[in-house]
Amino acid sequence: SGRWNINGTLSIPTGVTLMGCSIGPDYFNNAGTILLTTNGAGSENGSPFITMQWGSSVNGLTIFYPNQNNVGSIKAYPFTISANSGCNIFNVTLANSFNGINITNQHGQVKLQNVNMTALRFGVVVDNAWDVDILENVHISNSFMWNALGLTSQQQNELRNYTQNNLWAYRIGNVDGLLM
Repeated sequence: SGRWNINGTLSIPTGVTLMGCSIGPDYFNNAGTILLTTNGAGSENGSPFITMQWGSSVNGLTIFYPNQNNVGSIKAYPFTISANSGCNIFNVTLANSFNGINITNQHGQVKLQNVNMTALRFGVVVDNAWDVDILENVHISNSFMWNALGLTSQQQNELRNYTQNNLWAYRIGNVDGLLM
């Protein structure tokens, strides 16, 4: 448990789990395991904060961008998580990601379960799936950023307007099967 400031990127090797102490997705109450990142600020095209290799998992943590704190000045960031075949993302909260979860490498059998996120550009992008992916209990809502930043009603309205005009919550491309 605790808050961990990570300025670079993380690569989760094959068969390894990055495990926090949260037993379910968080509504950002500053408890549990929180990873703070500034990776890739200003560009969507950089490396994801977390790259998951085949069969790896991320479980029980919250990811927060401390510099994504002004609704009037949204900053672009690369995807928070990029997953490959056989990856599992369980009990994770992305409190204020510009781009959430990317599952576009040729892959199969990726599972997202109990994921909460505020995303500002893309939430979950799935493409090139040659087997069934599962997205179970995945919530994309502005409320997670509202809670994380303690936004006023006016700021909540600004965020709502921004996401209504810019957010693709789910972008689904070529998939053999997808259970939602």
